[in-house]
Amino acid sequence: MTTLIGQNTGKWLLLPTVVLLTAGCERVNTLVGPNKLRGKILFQTRSNHYSQLLFLYPDDPGNLRRVVITQTLEYAPRWAPDGRKIAFLSDREGQLGLYRLYLMEANGTNVQPLFDPVRHPEGDLEFSWAPNGNHIALIRSQNNRRQMLIVDTRTLDRQLVLSALPNRFYLDWSPDGSQIALISNDPRNPEGAFLQLLSYPDLTLRTVDVGYKEVTFPRFSPDGKQLAFLAHPNPASTTFQLFVADTQTFHARQISHLDGGIPLPGPISWAPDGHHIIFSTPGTNVFIPSFRDLYSIDINGRELSRLTFNPDDDLAPDWTAHD
Repeated sequence: MTTLIGQNTGKWLLLPTVVLLTAGCERVNTLVGPNKLRGKILFQTRSNHYSQLLFLYPDDPGNLRRVVITQTLEYAPRWAPDGRKIAFLSDREGQLGLYRLYLMEANGTNVQPLFDPVRHPEGDLEFSWAPNGNHIALIRSQNNRRQMLIVDTRTLDRQLVLSALPNRFYLDWSPDGSQIALISNDPRNPEGAFLQLLSYPDLTLRTVDVGYKEVTFPRFSPDGKQLAFLAHPNPASTTFQLFVADTQTFHARQISHLDGGIPLPGPISWAPDGHHIIFSTPGTNVFIPSFRDLYSIDINGRELSRLTFNPDDDLAPDWTAHD
């Protein structure tokens, strides 16, 4: 029986994994889910009327729990490295279009701001935890420019490390803490968005060529040896597919071949086993790209597993190994 903290929606079902033996992957209409995978998957679901954060157990898919539901917008949740807390962005201050970084317990209680309203009047956009749990890499918006900072979660001090231009997007901190992957997009550059790595703590920035254009949403594997991302598979494409690159050579290979591609990309997440990646893409609502469901795919591109079947928009998954 599905257990929710709050109102039971009765809309969530999951069934065993489906294995696809062909090179191309079509969206599956049967509800499926990965088996024998531990931990919890946190994600955001939203409609025209509400936004809520939920998590599910991949080894007990009927046990779905709601973390928080409000009339404000909560999005981009990320587990703390120890799985005990959740950082997320919210407009709960009530200023239209202004989002701030918050922290709460894993059960949705004790919500605390990770900013000082006097010292930090700007809005927060994207972030990633340091593996030690004491710092967060953060993109803020100031004067319509994106800047990157390091936030001390204990003191709330913010260190500016990258200023605009170019604009910075979609951070991910490596598991060993030595570098941060990010996307840079300079409007003066006709090549579009490109992948960069910022070493830490010496803050040396370098650009990485993975052989594809419009790279977005990079995410390190749990062992740091691979980097997953979304990109256009060819210059003529207007949709995205999922790729994995070796972090030594940055030779990339395409692992998803979804019919129709991923029209509206969003954050991705690795499973703790390092062999599966979760992403969001339209399910039965193929012609409404803003209505997405969560899928898991193995890094060989053969197992495509559907995790949610929901009339709302499911996105921004984050998988922790901690139960």
